[in-house]
Amino acid sequence: MTDTPNWGTPDPGGWDQSGQGGYPQQPGAGQPGYGQQPGYGQPDYGQQPGYGQQPGYGQQPGYGQAPQQYGYGYSAPTPKTDGLAIASMVTSIVGFVLCFCWIGIIGCIAGLIMGFISRKRINESGGALTGAGMALAGMIVGGVGIVLFAVGLVWLIVTGDWSYSTT
Repeated sequence: MTDTPNWGTPDPGGWDQSGQGGYPQQPGAGQPGYGQQPGYGQPDYGQQPGYGQQPGYGQQPGYGQAPQQYGYGYSAPTPKTDGLAIASMVTSIVGFVLCFCWIGIIGCIAGLIMGFISRKRINESGGALTGAGMALAGMIVGGVGIVLFAVGLVWLIVTGDWSYSTT
């Protein structure tokens, strides 16, 4: 018997026996490569299942036309609030607060007119503009302010008291 242990035969992927310290055997004719691992049930990377061709972008819209289809990762543009609707509401509120001053009627009339114009612009924009509620609020507050101003004016005419003194 010898004192050296019997290691058996080396596996094909181990060190070669020539004493040169070779490298493990590369996958070749007998072993599957990385893209061909058997038994894992994964498809080849050439064509993934369930993913067909990506749809084309079609004809690009011209100037003034809204795009009909948006690409991946892009959403529809968010509608913007009409500035005239905001101005209508603000001027109507200021006019209502100043309703019993002579200058308050200007804010109420301006708010009412801007509210009508803004509602028309919003309806004709096809969803590109928002703020119809603010425009409506401006119209309502402006109208109420005009009515209150008219009632106050009639009251002053009927009573004949044009002074601001309370004595």
